[in-house]
Parts: sequence; C-alpha cells; structure tokens
Amino acid sequence: MQLKEYIDDTEDLINIKLGNVQNHLIQFELLLTAATFVATLFAAVAGVFGMNFAASIFDYPSAFSWVLIITGAGCGLLYFSFFLYFKYKKIFPL
Repeated sequence: MQLKEYIDDTEDLINIKLGNVQNHLIQFELLLTAATFVATLFAAVAGVFGMNFAASIFDYPSAFSWVLIITGAGCGLLYFSFFLYFKYKKIFPL
C-alpha cells in the first residue's frame, strides 16, 4: 500500500515539473514572437528604402541613418512595452 502511494506521489511530482517546464517554454516563445514582430517592423521600414522609387527623402544623405535610428528606438520601445504588458498581465513572474 505504501509503495503505491509513493509511486503516485512521484508521478504527480513529475507531472508538476513537466507543467512548469512547459510554462517556461510558452513564456519564452511569447518573448520570441514579440521580438520577431518588432524585427519585422524594422525590416519593413528598411526595405522601403531599398526599393527603387523616387522620393524627396532620398535627397538627404543622412535620411536613411535617421530613419533607422528612429525606427530602432521605436521598435525597442515597442518591445519594452510588450514586455511591460506581459508583466502587467502576470504572464511573466519577473
């Protein structure tokens, strides 16, 4: 009788540990998804400058640098706001 209870407790402990690992993987996947979204926005803005069309912004040599700096800062702010939102919703225990 005691051996069966020990086996049941061990199985429950293993299930709890597996659930905990699965939760951490889901949290990490959520961070990666948010990072992919932000990187895609940055790539889309940089891709517009790689297209072959005429625009007045191309007349300024430093325009590309400024657009990348502003877009990079905006994407960093967006990722940080995603992180704060996830923390606010208690998705991350940090």
